Amino acid sequence: RTTALLTAAGFTGLEMAHASSLLNGFAIGSATTQSAAMAALKRSGTTFTEMAERIEPYLNNMASEHPHYDKWRRQNNVLAADPHEIWDNGFAFGLNRLLDGLDAWLKAPTKDPTP
Repeated sequence: RTTALLTAAGFTGLEMAHASSLLNGFAIGSATTQSAAMAALKRSGTTFTEMAERIEPYLNNMASEHPHYDKWRRQNNVLAADPHEIWDNGFAFGLNRLLDGLDAWLKAPTKDPTP
C-alpha cells in the first residue's frame, strides 16, 4: 500500500524506498517513545500529573544552566498539559513536516538524493 501511494505521488526507484523508510521510521519512533513513557508511568504507579510534580524540583534546579528551556517550559506550562494531546499533536506536526519536505523534494527541479 505504501509503495502504491508513494509511486502515485511521483517517487521512483530507491527514492521511493527512502521515503517509505523515512515515514515508517518516524511512525515507529513516535510509537516507541509514547509506549515507553506510558510503561514507565505504569511501572511507577503514578499518573502523568504526579510524575510531573515529582520532577518539577529537578527542573527548577537545572533552570540556571538551561535558561532557554526553563523559559520555554514555564511559558508553555508543559507539565500541566495532557500527555496524549501532546503526543498526538507532536505526531501530526512531525508527519506534516515530513510530508511537506517530501513534497518539496518532488517539486524540486533537481532531485539530489544527498544532503
